[in-house]
This record gives sequence, C-alpha cells and structure tokens, in this order.
Amino acid sequence: ILSGLMGSEMCIRDRFSTGYFSSCHPVAEDTRDGVRLMIEVKENPKLTGVVATGADMLPQSLIEDAFQDQYGKTLNFENFGRALGQLNKWYEDKGIFGQVTDADMKGNVAELRMKEARISRVSLKFLNPETGEQCIGKTNPEVIMKNITIKPGQVYNVRQAKSDIDVVHAMGLFDDVNIVPPPAEDAIQGSAQPKIVLTLKGVEWKSGGFSAGGGISASQSSEGPVPGFVGSCAYSQKNLFGKNQKLTASIEIGQADSLFRINHSDPWVGGDKHRTGRNIYLQNMRTGGNAIHGKAVDEVNSPGVTELDALGAGNSGSRPGDQGGILIGRLVGGCEYSRPLSTSLSG
Repeated sequence: ILSGLMGSEMCIRDRFSTGYFSSCHPVAEDTRDGVRLMIEVKENPKLTGVVATGADMLPQSLIEDAFQDQYGKTLNFENFGRALGQLNKWYEDKGIFGQVTDADMKGNVAELRMKEARISRVSLKFLNPETGEQCIGKTNPEVIMKNITIKPGQVYNVRQAKSDIDVVHAMGLFDDVNIVPPPAEDAIQGSAQPKIVLTLKGVEWKSGGFSAGGGISASQSSEGPVPGFVGSCAYSQKNLFGKNQKLTASIEIGQADSLFRINHSDPWVGGDKHRTGRNIYLQNMRTGGNAIHGKAVDEVNSPGVTELDALGAGNSGSRPGDQGGILIGRLVGGCEYSRPLSTSLSG
C-alpha cells in the first residue's frame, strides 16, 4: 500500500510538473478486482492575449515579444514563468525599480500587474564627518539640486541616480555622497504605484586653505654672490559663498621680482540652461632686466678712450641692482566663458 501511495504521488508530481494543468489530484474507485486509482487533471486554457496594468515604463512591444510564441497554445506554467522573467530582467537591466507582482487568467487572457516605484520628493541632508549626524551644510542646497536630474513624479531609476551621484561627487564639494530611497510617508500600502523619497546624503570637504613660505634664491641677489630672500603666500576657497565657486590668490615677493595672481571661476553662471561657465583671472608680475648701454663708434675711437673702457661701457648695468638696471612689469587679465557640448555632460 505504501509503495502504491508513493507511486501515485510521484505520478501526480510528474503530471503537474509538465505545466499544462491547473489541478491534478488522485481519485480512488473500488472495483471487483480492487481499488482503481485514477488521476484527474484540469487542463489550462489556451492563451490568446496578455494585458498589463501599471507598466508605464515597460514597452508594450516587449510584452508582445515575450508571449508571442505562446498565443493559441495551451498555457504552460513553465514557459509562462520564463516570459515573466524576461519582463523582470528588463527592469533589472534598465535599473528601474519595477517588477511583475501578480498574474491571473481571465478566460483565455492573462492579466499582469506591475509595480513601478515613483519618486515622491527629493531631499538633501548634510552629515557631520565625525558623528554621522545631520548638520547644517556650507553649500547652498540649490547648487546641488540643480545638478540632480531625477525629479518627483518620475519612476526611480538606479542608473540615473548613480549618474547624479557621480556628477555631485565630481563637483569636489563632498568627501562621500550616497542616495537612500526609503518609502514615502504618503505611500499607500498595496498601491499599484509605490512612492519613495530620495534622500541625498553628503559629507562636505574642508573648502578653504591658506599657506605661506619663504626661502632664499641666488637669482634674487642685489649684488655679489649673497642670495636674496623670497617670500610667498596663497589662499584658496573651493566653495565661495556656498555656490561652488572657486577663488585662488597667491603672491610671491623677492628683492627684485614679485608676482601676484588671482583667479575666480564659476562652473555654472546663474543656473543658465546651457550650463555656461566663467573664469576670470588677473596677474601682475614684476621682474628685473638688464639694460645694455653702448657708445657710438666715434666716441669709442676718441682720444683717451681705451678698448677696456669701451668693454666696460657695454657691460654696464649687468645686474638688476647695479646702476642702470630696469624693472619690467606685466599686467595680464582675462575672462573666459565655456559651455559643454551637451547639457547632459558633467565634464
């Protein structure tokens, strides 16, 4: 009896595993020769069409292609499951938060229900680098948010979110940036369109710096082989006024030479739709030069003027500090505007 029961269970499993039956169960019937065991099965209906709801991003052509070879045939659960897997794989490959959540047969038509997570809102949080707790950031939130392409109402796309993170990180303002997508407070449990809140969390870099130094240089000598003193200092700010503007200023001063530079850059002027950038620079440089003095041929050939005197006259003012030395000043400035080839490019 035991072997007979085990055999019937295996037979039922084998029949059901073919995928062509919606139910399969044994029926025992008493006969003159003993108990006759029969297996009653209910065949699946023929599949004539597929209807999908909640699939705003999933192309209809992809659904048709996935089930095309099953139309007009008895529904097979195994083949039907593989087709559903193709739809879920499309969501995965595209990075879209969506999947097939339910499938049901209404007559000969399969009804599919999809859920695609939509963004309720996008927020920004600054984190303390030491405690990890939320804090007040130095950067204007608008500067960050205008670089975020994901907007409320869109279906959440992981690839798009990663691209936005890369853009924000490339701004050079944050040590660490990540996006957390928790469910939205106004999300309805079991809703066909679940909602999430995108929270951009970032830890800011230290944006300002100052440096100073000094030394000696033989090129700064005013006379003799004794080297002269050279001093320098520099200031930099990578997030001026919290608007991601860059400011650098430096000065170098020696006994004869000096150099002053200042540079200001704005990667996105006033939120221009073409992402226009501007760079302004000014440089003032003063360097020593040698004046070459000479005498006319008649003066050199004059009585009382020796050849040594003529050579001495030609080498007069050979050092910046000697009599006859000159200082050359150069003032250079400019303003440059730039635009990316495409507004979608972050570089």
